[in-house]
Amino acid sequence: MAKQTKEGKGLARLERARIVREAVLAISATHGHWEELQLGAAHNGRTTRLWTVESGQGWQAWVDTRFTRPVSAPSGSQLYASAVHGLDLPRNPDQCIDVIWEGYGKVVSISQTAGVDTLIGFTAGPWEAAFGLPAQEWPPAIARKLAKRAA
Repeated sequence: MAKQTKEGKGLARLERARIVREAVLAISATHGHWEELQLGAAHNGRTTRLWTVESGQGWQAWVDTRFTRPVSAPSGSQLYASAVHGLDLPRNPDQCIDVIWEGYGKVVSISQTAGVDTLIGFTAGPWEAAFGLPAQEWPPAIARKLAKRAA
């Protein structure tokens, strides 16, 4: 049975992404490991560590926190806008989770900063069934691309 909102409509993308995030976090302690990834060009030597969750079900996830990513300094234009226009500097998210589906690529990216969830990206598709959500068809453009790749 499909999960429903109070209005009886299907769940919004943000709600579906939250369900996926909770499923990733539920198995992260038993299926996760640290992985070091290269940032930018290989010759610059910059790396970051991510907690990688391998599901064994056709997907993997990267869990990134403010403690695992490199420290970023605000750019000159960001500092200028902050000083002149009274704008807040962009905050790094407290947590960011990316889910990668085998054979396609990233299907979900959700971050949380100070308890507020931000949906960065969500691609509906059959992968959702792996998280207990109703399976969806790939959007037509993606279905065509996957069909070309398979041919």
